[in-house]
Amino acid sequence: MSDLPVRSRVLRFTKASMMVTDVGFLVYWAATLLALIPAEYAYKDYDNPVLGYLS
Repeated sequence: MSDLPVRSRVLRFTKASMMVTDVGFLVYWAATLLALIPAEYAYKDYDNPVLGYLS
């Protein structure tokens, strides 16, 4: 087994998971901001101005 306690391994996994999630959000927001996502892959009411205003 590893010399690290279980809590330390869980914390390391949690930190790595959170980092991957944060980077994923940043990539998604950048792609959205730069309009890199084609309309056919966007959600159904993507062009609805009311939904754009609320988000």
